[in-house]
Amino acid sequence: MTKKDDSEYYIRMFDLETQKMTFSEMVGGASKKNYIKMEEVIENSQGLFALAYFDDGNFRIRTFDKHTRLQSTIDAEEFNVNKALGLDNHTMANNGNCSPFINILFVSDTKIYVSLFYNKKLTHYHFIYDLEKRNHEYKDYEIYKLMLTGTSFENFP
Repeated sequence: MTKKDDSEYYIRMFDLETQKMTFSEMVGGASKKNYIKMEEVIENSQGLFALAYFDDGNFRIRTFDKHTRLQSTIDAEEFNVNKALGLDNHTMANNGNCSPFINILFVSDTKIYVSLFYNKKLTHYHFIYDLEKRNHEYKDYEIYKLMLTGTSFENFP
């Protein structure tokens, strides 16, 4: 992960033997109005990668493998957490902290545990994102939310 500035990041992979770049995708960069925060990329046992990031109040989850894609494909496959949970874009990540207020973890090769902090209402959300269905599962898992009284807008998952 490479940060160009607060509005543009790059995910890049390199061949360890040749040192040549084998993969690159931009995150953000469409406008200097984007305010991007991301912290880490995770990988499942099948070589699928995922990252959760914050984009100017919007929480997003992107999955990818080692093949470069068109931006239209990226846009179609990216999961908009705000839309799924009915959240507005009024969260602002703490500028002095690298946390994007959203964390993810593979719990199987096809499911990702998601934890995020919606600071407008001081609420943590937790749910399972199903990669096969490309949504969060309402049947098998619930979306948990917990209001945190006595905390600040700078809390994070």
